[in-house]
Amino acid sequence: MILSDHCTKKAAKGLSTMVYTTDQLNYFQNCYIAFNLVPEALRQVFKQEWDFRYKTTLGEWKDTPKNGLDFNNNESRRSRSKNARYLARIQNGKTAEWDCGCLFFAICSRIALVQL
Repeated sequence: MILSDHCTKKAAKGLSTMVYTTDQLNYFQNCYIAFNLVPEALRQVFKQEWDFRYKTTLGEWKDTPKNGLDFNNNESRRSRSKNARYLARIQNGKTAEWDCGCLFFAICSRIALVQL
């Protein structure tokens, strides 16, 4: 059931519906893009970059703990210390659980993706 159907059914039952301004609808659309579409696109970019650089040496990224450990092991000690918060999440290997900050770090990490 989509939201408009849900609101229509409530209205039919005598409940009032919310009326949103154009600015509010734009805000909701931007939130949807920022919290749903952008992270998914970043996950795809990360996996493509990983596979391009490491598929032959470390294997394809398959969202496994081994992938996370491989990423972590390619980081310098300094980076491990400085970026411990991101690396703690990356180590599980499950990109679906990474937030945008973690994804940006993983993509931009010079040590893990550029080295080799």
